[in-house]
Amino acid sequence: MDEIRNKVADSGLLALDLERYTPPTQIVDFDLAMWLDNGFVLREAPFKEQLKSTNWSQFQGKNVAVFCSTDAIVPAWAYMWLSRDLAAVEARVFLGKPQDVAARLFLDALESKVIQDPTFDDARVIVKGCSAQFVPLEAYVLLTRLLLGRAKSLMFGEPCSTVPVFKQS
Repeated sequence: MDEIRNKVADSGLLALDLERYTPPTQIVDFDLAMWLDNGFVLREAPFKEQLKSTNWSQFQGKNVAVFCSTDAIVPAWAYMWLSRDLAAVEARVFLGKPQDVAARLFLDALESKVIQDPTFDDARVIVKGCSAQFVPLEAYVLLTRLLLGRAKSLMFGEPCSTVPVFKQS
């Protein structure tokens, strides 16, 4: 009887699941709409009072997504003051909705880990096609850029059915 062999494992392909680059981080949203006068205008004096009366410790050491969910025009100084107060509790402040911040943190983690990982040098990489967790589309663009000139080849999909992206000669 012939031995059962895993042809994918024997192929020398490096299977890459981008989900493993999801940073284990919490993102807290901060919607400035809650501080608008009549849901429409941000007034300086009431805003200053809101800042003074806020318990900033709830944001201690967290990633904070600051945005305004309405079409109100928020002055730049409001974001600056909010950033100042959040920095006092060592929060990382990002401008954008939580999903935008999640994408940015994902891309930062991906870039720093791939750049430092020699496993990709001269490798035949296949990027897993399906993900159960959030993987921003930008991650595929970034990964391609990071592996060009480094990996022997890059493919997308599953080992049984791949789409070639590039092959170094």
